[in-house]
Amino acid sequence: MTYLNALRCTQCGKEFEPGQLRYLCDVCSRDYHPGMPLKGILEAVFDYEGIRRAWDEYLSAFPEACEQQKMEELCELFSPVAKEHYPNLPVGYTPLIECANLVAEPLYLKFDGVNPSGSFKDRASHLVVAEAKRLGIREIVAASTGNAASSLAAICASAGIRAVIFTPAKAPIAKLVQIRIHGAELHKVDGTYDDAFAQALEYSATRECLNRNTAYHPYTIEGKKTAGLELFIQLKKSSGLHLCAHRRRGDPGRYAQGFQRSEGSGTDRKAAHSGGSASREFRRHQLLSGNRILPGC
Repeated sequence: MTYLNALRCTQCGKEFEPGQLRYLCDVCSRDYHPGMPLKGILEAVFDYEGIRRAWDEYLSAFPEACEQQKMEELCELFSPVAKEHYPNLPVGYTPLIECANLVAEPLYLKFDGVNPSGSFKDRASHLVVAEAKRLGIREIVAASTGNAASSLAAICASAGIRAVIFTPAKAPIAKLVQIRIHGAELHKVDGTYDDAFAQALEYSATRECLNRNTAYHPYTIEGKKTAGLELFIQLKKSSGLHLCAHRRRGDPGRYAQGFQRSEGSGTDRKAAHSGGSASREFRRHQLLSGNRILPGC
């Protein structure tokens, strides 16, 4: 059972039944072609009242539940795929480490390096593999410059699903090795990430497989939001300033959306620190005000 009601286009608001395989809004993505920003990205819409009731019932039934148990319950309530389809390889529920000696104010680090492939991207891959299992699909393709590819390769291997990766030929050697170690089929593309993205789309268009390209498959977005849900439990609230090390602009937003779903009241500040070769700057993301979904923890 899940509380997923629909997949909604973030541009036009059109809603789609979630049971069938769908990537983008068929209206807004009509004139999309590889190389341009994605159009018609879909987001999951849940039965929030149902989740509120289920969460209240859980807290009443298990008042002594530990932090780990609460994180698992909360992430399952907001999952678009039933737990029975999850891969056996555990993902998420990562530690929050207090760093008392770095700054004057309390600072906590969410350490996603303990995920199976050592990456935050495992959260997205985990849900996409679960969806493939639900649909009975035995092959997943993805374009990546490294982390998402090695993540998908690892989690597919644990589930007995074939992974096909398109990556720029200049991707880091360490990531290419990691992809190979997990048994994925690797295609080096003489070009950019956009070129790899286009080839992955072309591949999935003619085969019975799932495409894990970031944001193209809506569950890549949903998987990343689990980090924000976990932090809601670990921090007991979502107020204050939070830092997120990232390489892509979308990743900090997924943390923010996780907070928005779990708490949703007030305006909380979130700063994201850009990593890797990107400019090192702080970006702030304001959470939208709304009704509090999950009272207490």
